[in-house]
Amino acid sequence: MLKKERTMCTLKRIDDLANDINENGYENCINEIERFSEDQDLFVRSELAVVLADFINDHSIMILSKLLCDRSYLVQVEAIDSLKGVDNEEIKEKVKHCMNSKHPLVRGYAYIFMSLAADNTKEQLDAFSLLNEKNVWARIQLLTGMSQLGDEGSIQTLLKMYRKCNYLNRCAIANGFADFFDDYSETGKRRIQSYFASYKNPNISVAEKEAVERLKEVCLIE
Repeated sequence: MLKKERTMCTLKRIDDLANDINENGYENCINEIERFSEDQDLFVRSELAVVLADFINDHSIMILSKLLCDRSYLVQVEAIDSLKGVDNEEIKEKVKHCMNSKHPLVRGYAYIFMSLAADNTKEQLDAFSLLNEKNVWARIQLLTGMSQLGDEGSIQTLLKMYRKCNYLNRCAIANGFADFFDDYSETGKRRIQSYFASYKNPNISVAEKEAVERLKEVCLIE
């Protein structure tokens, strides 16, 4: 019970961390940030990674880089997500290594990171094409990353997979399309619009309905 109370108290403190940084300045919160990064509770470390996404600087990148190698894959995932958009070769190498993780969640997030961070589109697509991803969710992320890099065949593959997937993976496909719709060619956009304009599922879950409605809003589908 005492451990649970300590964890809840610490998580509440992390919830307040963003306010502290905004009010007192990042430099004045460094000791607290470093203490949280060493906390024994994985949820504390993962929440810290989430908070640091809004405060990217040399120090926070250093902390997130350490969390990329955390013993918990859940912490690694949040660190990868928070580092998206950071142009840092050392970070790219660490995330590249994450594509070999035994955890499909880590691999999936790493695929998206690497597609966004690619300096050479063809080189990254070639690297992706050599991967034999067997986990369905992670493969969806891999194909989504490839579609973001301009591989229209990946869009077609994702559309063919859609009805065969469970609702969680359908949500992943729809959300991926929504996230990167603006990056697609006009042909790719039309294929997605055509598919979802006529898509009907009488047993659609709440989660999938929300994902599809979001995609339709992005695609301007009535």
